[in-house]
Amino acid sequence: MVEIDLRDWIGFVVTGKYAYSNRSFKAMHYGATVSGFRTAFSINLWRGNVWGVRPDGTRKRLKSVYN
Repeated sequence: MVEIDLRDWIGFVVTGKYAYSNRSFKAMHYGATVSGFRTAFSINLWRGNVWGVRPDGTRKRLKSVYN
């Protein structure tokens, strides 16, 4: 279970690769809302990361997937 305080973030970014072509897909950005959090963490990733974006613009990796 992941516990994250949404007030600490301004958004979430999902990065990764396509499963069959090994090419990176364009980063997907989601807002720091409950639905944005759920969407970012429920994407079926293949070799990807979910990043939290802080108010100063820096990112922190919150989830990694290595298949």
